[in-house]
Amino acid sequence: MLGDLSFPVVDRILEERAKSEVAWNVFQAPHHCSKSVMYWAEGDEEEQLKPEITGRLGDAALGPNRIVSSSNPVPESNEPGDNPPHAKAKTQYETITESFLCTMDNEEPIVARLEAGAIEFVGAAAAATSASESASKASGGRTVPASPVTYG
Repeated sequence: MLGDLSFPVVDRILEERAKSEVAWNVFQAPHHCSKSVMYWAEGDEEEQLKPEITGRLGDAALGPNRIVSSSNPVPESNEPGDNPPHAKAKTQYETITESFLCTMDNEEPIVARLEAGAIEFVGAAAAATSASESASKASGGRTVPASPVTYG
């Protein structure tokens, strides 16, 4: 959905959330789980985590939810200059989703269906759960929007 966008543009899209009601059950990690969405360097400074992104993505999450990386398996760590997927991006995504899935970690497709206004995960996506999903269920979570959600 967000393609190869990096922090400045993604931040602006999510900042406008209140106006356009951005919400998600399935979020595709931009640019094959690149760290450039959450980590950014201004001018000559070193790259830093921009926590407003994880906060805004988490605020827009509906339950149940999954973040999907269309990439090779995410390594345990990266060296400077490595191409995506980036381990530190995955770590941040895991703080805001019930389950992080990588397309190349699964032998079957990752499937989500929207039926009668409710999201249903099938196969590998249904089996993927974490402690945060249990916490989300306990708190009641958010529900799927009644009307289509788009960027405007």
